Amino acid sequence: MGYRSNVTCIMYATKLKDEADTTAGQAIVNLWLKQRIPDNLHSYFEFEKDKAVFSVEDWKWYPDYVEVKALENIFKEFSDTFCGEKEDAYAMEFIRIGEDWTDVEAKRSGNYDCRLDLHRTIYID
Repeated sequence: MGYRSNVTCIMYATKLKDEADTTAGQAIVNLWLKQRIPDNLHSYFEFEKDKAVFSVEDWKWYPDYVEVKALENIFKEFSDTFCGEKEDAYAMEFIRIGEDWTDVEAKRSGNYDCRLDLHRTIYID
């Protein structure tokens, strides 16, 4: 693990009573995240009506790096707080793709909709 990685994590409210409830649930997610994200990492997040997205490309993703530790703690705390049971109304999906062919890490928790996926393609230079 390590070298340079592409990483995406989405956190969202899902399957609440109706669209208004889901939008309100997502507002809670977005506020919760904004209160926990360090200032130097805010620019890597997008807060949308239906999801919060963290996405970076070509990052050195080493577990002992301060930024990586902070992000992994946020993702774990979100999962522990909002996604304890499969029936919960919140979800998190995470994928990290490293440089090596076999260096892929994927995590999902909560009542996820499989919104995040990995597709490999073959191309000729």
